[in-house]
Amino acid sequence: MKDNLTIQSLTISIPAYNDSQSLVKLVEESQNLCKQLNLNFEMLIINDGSHDDTLKVAHDLASKYGNIKIVNHEKNLGFGETLKKVFMLPKTEWVLFLPGDNQFPVSNLLKFLDIKDNYDYILGFRKERKDTANRKLYSLFYNSVVSFLSGYKVKDVNSIVFYRSKIFETIKLKGNSAFVHAEFFIRTSKANFRITEMEVLHQEREFGFGSGGNLRVAINTFKELFLYIAGKI
Repeated sequence: MKDNLTIQSLTISIPAYNDSQSLVKLVEESQNLCKQLNLNFEMLIINDGSHDDTLKVAHDLASKYGNIKIVNHEKNLGFGETLKKVFMLPKTEWVLFLPGDNQFPVSNLLKFLDIKDNYDYILGFRKERKDTANRKLYSLFYNSVVSFLSGYKVKDVNSIVFYRSKIFETIKLKGNSAFVHAEFFIRTSKANFRITEMEVLHQEREFGFGSGGNLRVAINTFKELFLYIAGKI
């Protein structure tokens, strides 16, 4: 293994909501890759009140592999509350955030590891997004606003992230909606951590439906964005 791939410890942190079918593939591919790289790693799965068999699947995977921790929300708390835990609970040196829908292959980890020594926060961006035209347009506007607030021109703030957990010794996330993702980026940038973006692979969802394009989710996200601008969160 190349020296630049070596890290002390890693958590692959996964939010899951009705992702029973995709979760198995994501976890198994993650386990295989990290073992091939001889990494000291664990996985965290946060089940946000799923209505399908996501919790059972997670427990089955934890029994099989032994290095998986599970946090369960008895009822759905929403993406923002789940994201805060996904980002802030891990205490390993590095954390990789991967959504439970498996649209981001864990093989993207290799790209992050290759440049990690120069950064504290690496954000992936999807050059070829497998999303609808409306969602792409919404993202373009949202990323423009986040770029203005952070002082860093960001292409794809709602993407996967590879970051040092020590960031949360300095910042705290206060949002409750999907804005938490952008809040993490903005606060990290303003705290002068070393950040960058790099292209990552993005694949079509095999199972289920995403909530990111949901109108209610979008409205709540923009409400908190304006609250942040007003200094209220």
